[in-house]
Amino acid sequence: MVLRNAKKVRIPKGYAKIRSVKKRGNKARCPLCRSIVLGVNRKGSKTERRPSRIFGGTLCNACVTRVMTEAAKVKEEVKPLDHVKLEIKKYVEVALNKM
Repeated sequence: MVLRNAKKVRIPKGYAKIRSVKKRGNKARCPLCRSIVLGVNRKGSKTERRPSRIFGGTLCNACVTRVMTEAAKVKEEVKPLDHVKLEIKKYVEVALNKM
């Protein structure tokens, strides 16, 4: 029997044994531009893993800046919400609720 995520470990009795190991997930990626989200750690509890700022652990820095700029334009009525790109519209709506 072959285990996919197997690792040989030496147990206290002195002999080697094969144990299955949980596979670590991939790095967090931004859903808008697919770049790697910085500041997200895979170790620790969920609140330790993601930053506490708005869209922390979800969007990359460039996309957060883009979303917040669009949200400010909508809030100041420079641009209507209908003219915001469809891919970032849901993030702009969340940002408007938090402003």
